[in-house]
Amino acid sequence: MAQCILGGFVRDTRGCGLPAEQRFNHFASVPLCALSLMFDGTTRMMQSAAHYVTPKHAPQMPRMLFSGAQSHPTSSWNEGDIQGLIIAFYPDALSALLGLPMEQFHDKSVRLSALPDSAVRDVIERAFQTGVAKRAFEMVQEGVAPIWQDVRPSQSPFGRMISDWSRSLMLNAALSPSGRSLRQIQRRVKAATGVPLKRLQTYSKAEEAFALALRNGSDDLAGIAADAGYSDQSHMGRQVRAQTGFTPTQLMRGFESDEAFWSYRLMGERY
Repeated sequence: MAQCILGGFVRDTRGCGLPAEQRFNHFASVPLCALSLMFDGTTRMMQSAAHYVTPKHAPQMPRMLFSGAQSHPTSSWNEGDIQGLIIAFYPDALSALLGLPMEQFHDKSVRLSALPDSAVRDVIERAFQTGVAKRAFEMVQEGVAPIWQDVRPSQSPFGRMISDWSRSLMLNAALSPSGRSLRQIQRRVKAATGVPLKRLQTYSKAEEAFALALRNGSDDLAGIAADAGYSDQSHMGRQVRAQTGFTPTQLMRGFESDEAFWSYRLMGERY
C-alpha cells in the first residue's frame, strides 16, 4: 500500500479543552489527494482574511470530503473538540483506483458523494460508519488493498519521500507504450495527478529543505537552500512561502511550538 497511500492522520482533541486560537489547522500545498472524514465536531474552512478573526463565520466542511492536489496552502478551524481522519493518497494511484483523471479535481474539494459510485467509495463510506478514526483507517487499507493489487503499476522504485514518488511516477510515464517524449510524459503526469511536472519538482525541493532543517537544524538557511537545490536563500523563501503561507523561519518556529502546525510535525516524523 506504500505506493497508494502516503499515510493517515488522526486528529482527536476531545477532552483537550483547546482555546479558540489553538484550534486552527495549517496545511501546506501538496501534490497529493486527501480524503477527510470528520466523525465528531465541526470544522470550518478559512476562505478569507476575515475568517481568521471570526472563524465561526467560515463555511462548514462536509463530514466526508475529497480534495484534489492543492496549489495553495489551506487552513481550517475546529469549532470545538473534534475527532477526524485525513488519508493522503498519491493521485496517480487514486486515478487508477477510481478510473478518473485527477486533473479534474486540481484545486477542488467535493463531497465524497460527488464521486462516481465505485468499490473504493463503498469502502470509505462503510469505514466512516464505524465512528472511530483509527478503525476507519484500518478498514480503508483493508478494503482498498485488493483493489489496488489489481491496478498497481509493475514498476515501483519507491521510497518514503514525495521526491521518490515523483521519480517513480515519471519512470512509469516514460515506460508507457504510448510514447516516451518529454511532452507525452508531462501530459501523462498531469492527467494522473493534476499537477504539472515542473511543480512536482518544486514540491520535491521544498520537501528536501524541510527534511534538512529537521535533521541538521534551521540556523543555516543559506546552506539548506544550496543543499536542497535552490538558487539562493531568497529563492527558497519565496517558494516555501508560496507552498505553506509562511517564511522558512515562521514555519520552523510554528513547527516547534504552535498547535496549528500539527500536520507538519506528523509529516516530519517521516524524515
